[in-house]
Amino acid sequence: MSIVTRHPGFRILGVLAVASHTSWARGVRVDCSIDNAGRIVKDAVDKDGFARKQLDNRIMGDTVDILSGLAVPNVIGIGDIGKMAGRDSLRRGCPITRKAVEWILERSGHHAGRGPGETSDHP
Repeated sequence: MSIVTRHPGFRILGVLAVASHTSWARGVRVDCSIDNAGRIVKDAVDKDGFARKQLDNRIMGDTVDILSGLAVPNVIGIGDIGKMAGRDSLRRGCPITRKAVEWILERSGHHAGRGPGETSDHP
């Protein structure tokens, strides 16, 4: 990840941080999260996609620990895709993951096929 984030040929638009129940992990601070109901929330979410104030805006998980040492923009948290009672299933069109990616694209200036600085139809 550090090679990708520092490579001059790549521009990182944002990162989706997926929560787990790893208690020993440091986790990563998120700008916001998408809960298991598909709402953008200001708190971090747990593995099941529930917003938790006590997480202090940190998504916990061994796989997201690496993000703490990287300078990446637009970090958004989501619950474990397989642990949210099917709410982010492929059959449903992965609405939570899709909303998180759209959030990253909107904040980066790339949305609906538009480049940076071009306006979006989304509010």
